[in-house]
Amino acid sequence: MSRNDDNLPANAFLSELQEAVAIMPARQIKAALLTYASDLPPSRRLELLQMLVLGEDAEENEKPEPDRGLATDCETFAAAIRAGAYTHELDIANPSEVPAWVDDMDVLFDRADQSFVHCDYKVAAKAYGILLDSLHLAENIAVEHSMYSAQDIVVTDINAVKARHLRSLYETSTAKDRAAKVLEALRRDVAFGSRIGLAEVEKAADDELGGRDKFLKSWIAELEKAAADASVDGFEDTRRSLLREAVQLQGGLAGLRELAEREGPAHAEAWYDLVAQLVSAGEVKQAEEACRSGIKILQEPHEKAVLADWLAELAFQDGDRKMALDFRRQAWRFEPTQLRLISWCATSAAALPDDQLAEEVGFLHGQQNPRYSRLISMLEILRGEYEVPRKAILAADPLGWTPESHPGPLVYTFLLVAGAGLKDIPEGSSIAALVEANNTLFIRWQNQLAESGKIFGYLDAMMPALRRHKPSKSQRELFLATARTVCLDRVKAILSAGWEHAFDKAARMAVGFAEACFLAGGRIEGLGLLTTLRNQHLRNHSFRSKLRSLINESPLLPAVTEQGNYVEKPGKG
Repeated sequence: MSRNDDNLPANAFLSELQEAVAIMPARQIKAALLTYASDLPPSRRLELLQMLVLGEDAEENEKPEPDRGLATDCETFAAAIRAGAYTHELDIANPSEVPAWVDDMDVLFDRADQSFVHCDYKVAAKAYGILLDSLHLAENIAVEHSMYSAQDIVVTDINAVKARHLRSLYETSTAKDRAAKVLEALRRDVAFGSRIGLAEVEKAADDELGGRDKFLKSWIAELEKAAADASVDGFEDTRRSLLREAVQLQGGLAGLRELAEREGPAHAEAWYDLVAQLVSAGEVKQAEEACRSGIKILQEPHEKAVLADWLAELAFQDGDRKMALDFRRQAWRFEPTQLRLISWCATSAAALPDDQLAEEVGFLHGQQNPRYSRLISMLEILRGEYEVPRKAILAADPLGWTPESHPGPLVYTFLLVAGAGLKDIPEGSSIAALVEANNTLFIRWQNQLAESGKIFGYLDAMMPALRRHKPSKSQRELFLATARTVCLDRVKAILSAGWEHAFDKAARMAVGFAEACFLAGGRIEGLGLLTTLRNQHLRNHSFRSKLRSLINESPLLPAVTEQGNYVEKPGKG
């Protein structure tokens, strides 16, 4: 297929299908047909069989009669759902079987689709409305009994149904009440499928939306009127998205800019969309100007930081490194995060100057926010103040290393790399795995501006900093001694808490420490810690198994046998 579109118009669909079939071997066509048939809702099975058997005669059939009984059948189905006539449980013994209501609903949805395809919008609108109400009820029953998601278990494409329902309402409503009816349906079914807008509604049928310009005026007015109570039912994000789409359809980028300026700090996404659309249109200077305007108008630090991030990226892509660095710093000051620190270093192509690092450490201390503990450690490492992070990890909780506030993951890796005096990270080692785990935390801020190249991680800033502030021999020994204490404490805490999901992390820490010792000439110390852990946790077979596997995978350590003996690996001196 040449496009990725769930609502591809019929003529384009048939044209592309004809091209594809023309070059497919017969066996592939047969296999595809059987696969397609296996997923057909019940109402379509006989129709497909008749079409294949009748061949060309099927093309001569007249247009089907309107499905006059569809609305009544949908109401009967809805009444059965409400009365509890259906069993909603899944049969665990037959996972391919679904509750009876699912097939019945799919059949009715399919009939509604047929009415829609043949432009019987009045019947389709009524049927879709009843069935979507019934799906709400089925969803409530499923959620109440923690069984499954009703919208996920039906074969019907719920997003396509939503778009067709809205298009049916559009076609059958008067110009006066059209906007209100469409918005009411959108709000009621917002929890189903993914977010859709006017673009999907228009693509639901081959014809363009009649009277769209007039509708847009009343549609925008209706969306703006709904702002007062949109947050009550969680519809606000969707309402804003629909409003941005509508003003852009009506007035292009100028309309979107006017919306952003009019709603000011109450609608940050309008500024984001404006910048994205300007960039997409190649209007980079205008995008930069929009970023600056948004930074002045928006009030939330996070929202300002996002635009400063974007402005820095625009400047970097435009070759203005000074401006890029200025706005990296501004984004960081608005909302300090690990990601912004790494993006700042990446733009600088190295660690920041020591005086700049010291200034930012002072800034973070001035915030008096415990959440910045890891960030302070990262900055102190880059400027060679190694005692701060070393003491921070010793004082930190041995559990709960995931939050950004915890210095553990990053400082522990630093202790191993610096303690071993590494210039390069050994491939396939546990140290390399720990480094990579840290790097995944710092994937640079992504946007639509350009495809990112090699990921710049904290290690790319830390290694030059270590060369600039080379630790002494006694410092490296202290780093490894600290790492040993931290490793033993954390392994003990994880195993005592029974956190089996973290056993692999605990084992990786231990093997990484042993590798660092080997690289630093401390074979006895490295194997000593591994032996200590294996002896202390004799009954924990799961942890011991993970530990043994990682030891045997390491390119730096000897293998360990089931009996606990260390033997050199073949080909390793």
